[in-house]
Amino acid sequence: MEHPSINPDSTLAAVKEQFETWRSARRSKKEPIPASLWREAVNLCEVHSITRVCRVLRLCYADLKKKMPNVEPAPASPAFMELAVGSVQWQLSCERCDGASLRISGSGGFSDFNQILGQFLS
Repeated sequence: MEHPSINPDSTLAAVKEQFETWRSARRSKKEPIPASLWREAVNLCEVHSITRVCRVLRLCYADLKKKMPNVEPAPASPAFMELAVGSVQWQLSCERCDGASLRISGSGGFSDFNQILGQFLS
């Protein structure tokens, strides 16, 4: 992450200048971008959106996205939640992965949620 006293836009401008210097000195347009410049671009994505970094540095979005570390969110695990209901209207909807669904509604308290859900989900 950037140091608070450093202006993120000046860092973006500095990396843009590095890319422009490399582009003007390269021998061929097909010459690959050096790993050090890719790292700089990836680091900028901690402060700026990928879209902005690509636009300013004139990079292909898909190419920069491939260089980003693969951070996949952990899959959500199903959880049961205990509800305290008083004199309110309520409705419960639940769907299993096989497509079966359960819908219950009522008012006030209902003490057999766990039993009904357990039977439905098993």
